[in-house]
Amino acid sequence: MENQTLFFEKQYPRQLSVISPLVAVNLFFIILFVQQILLGHPLGTKVAPNAVLIIFLIASWLLI
Repeated sequence: MENQTLFFEKQYPRQLSVISPLVAVNLFFIILFVQQILLGHPLGTKVAPNAVLIIFLIASWLLI
């Protein structure tokens, strides 16, 4: 008996309901990064350390 593939399926998360929240979170962390680290104007009264902000930015990129 030969090993034949009868059916092959590949799925991609191209639905707007999946991609749009990920893009929104990524844009949020990019704005925070630019505002706090590049421009030097922290957002809010309880500011996250720069290292935490960078880790969250990288994690949001990896999530996408």
